[in-house]
Amino acid sequence: MPTINDYTFSDVQFTVPENSFISDTSLTAVITISPLAGYTATAADFSLEQGFSNQYVQSVTFTQDGNNVLCTVTFVTIAVMPSANVTIPLCVIGSAEVVEITIAGTVSAVVGTNVTGDATETDTPYSNSGAIGETESLFARTYNAVSGYYWSATPSINITQGNQSNYNIVQTPTFDSNNRLTNISYNVNYIYPSNSISGDHITIRVPNTKEIYNPLPKISGYIFDTSALGNPEQTRTLTVLGIPDTPFSATLNDGATTTTIINNEIIGSKGTYNHDITFPALIMGSPNVTYTIEITGSYVADINLPNPFTVDQLNEVRITIDETNPPTPISGWPAVSPFRDIAALTKNPFTDLLQSSGIWLIQLDYDITPFSGTGTFSVLKQIEISDFSNTEEIITAADGNQTSVTSLTVDDTTGILTDDKIALLDVLAPYESEVSSVDSATTLTIKPAITVSDDQQINFYRDNGNKIEIFNSDVTLVNSLTVNVKCDIVISNTGDTNTDFDLDLSNIISYTP
Repeated sequence: MPTINDYTFSDVQFTVPENSFISDTSLTAVITISPLAGYTATAADFSLEQGFSNQYVQSVTFTQDGNNVLCTVTFVTIAVMPSANVTIPLCVIGSAEVVEITIAGTVSAVVGTNVTGDATETDTPYSNSGAIGETESLFARTYNAVSGYYWSATPSINITQGNQSNYNIVQTPTFDSNNRLTNISYNVNYIYPSNSISGDHITIRVPNTKEIYNPLPKISGYIFDTSALGNPEQTRTLTVLGIPDTPFSATLNDGATTTTIINNEIIGSKGTYNHDITFPALIMGSPNVTYTIEITGSYVADINLPNPFTVDQLNEVRITIDETNPPTPISGWPAVSPFRDIAALTKNPFTDLLQSSGIWLIQLDYDITPFSGTGTFSVLKQIEISDFSNTEEIITAADGNQTSVTSLTVDDTTGILTDDKIALLDVLAPYESEVSSVDSATTLTIKPAITVSDDQQINFYRDNGNKIEIFNSDVTLVNSLTVNVKCDIVISNTGDTNTDFDLDLSNIISYTP
């Protein structure tokens, strides 16, 4: 079946005897014109070309037959069939027309606060028409966050009624320099199927926008280790906290000279700025140094910590391991020696340490005999940390919330002595405060004032920050008159004041005259 002008037509053939009238076989011939898919054929749109004539054709008419057009050819009644085949061509004018496909639906939008552009709407109609397979725009919507706002949740558009494959929705978001969504537009396109559609529905949801947080410049605090520095050169990091892009400076005073260590820098995007401060070594025997650090600038009023603040650098701290309460006057345990340098540390239990953290080893190894040269020694037990003075840690709790007080109320003052050091957070020197007097079973006078919350743990120390541990104790009876005392004493941290740790030998050995 031939195809032309968006339609097909049938080919009609007859077998007519030679020298007979054509009309005797068939008075008419009917050609069917059928439109292609997506097209329509209308009889009124078809006709013969003007001036058409044929000796065998009397007339040609076009009539509608459903979706088809019938072309009816009526033959001349006296036309005689010749001896050869006869082909009757028709010159038909006309073509099929594109079928118009329609779409009709509604759109609803729920729009949140602080949004401009298109507004909330309910069942707004949309419609259009076109050819099968053609894509056309149905409508567009645009929504803008007002100045100073953005969407933390992305708006959405959904085909809630209809065939989603018939739609092509182009979403165009716009972001600010900080990648925050501030604008979004939707262009809804329709791809025409083979049938007309109605009743589709599209839903748009635009959530509330969120205000962009633009805090005022502020330096809010700092992080710095204010425990006492050692004599060797040491570097510590000052971390300044605040709102990003806030400018500030900082100075360092060593008691004689003030130096600018940070000059008009700004807080980074994460709210911090780090600066390493190197404290030089002190000359042996020179005085201790107190450094004063101050953060300066127009936005430091809200710092919630002391500003300026100080850190001490100590030249020497002396840690002495001595004996007390021997069971009888003894020989073999050295008398207290003069100051020794750090090289002598592993050879003698008396030494001066440069204040710092680390690990040092004092090794005791002495044969103890009575001065009288007579009598009998016996070993009671091995050496434990509790046998040394100034190692006891007293723990109690605050009784109620107390703000900036020098008269401190606690659950129990048992075991606490005058001059004991108070630690709330850090177990290393310098400590927060110290005990001036023990006034009752639950009250203490302290200096300087501290702030505590109800049931907050409070630690009391007598070691001045000098921390020791005991290992490898080996107290052995060599003979009735000789006891060998061996013990490794590890100093894990030195504090801020000379400290004597006295070993109570009466717990370790006994003597019978």
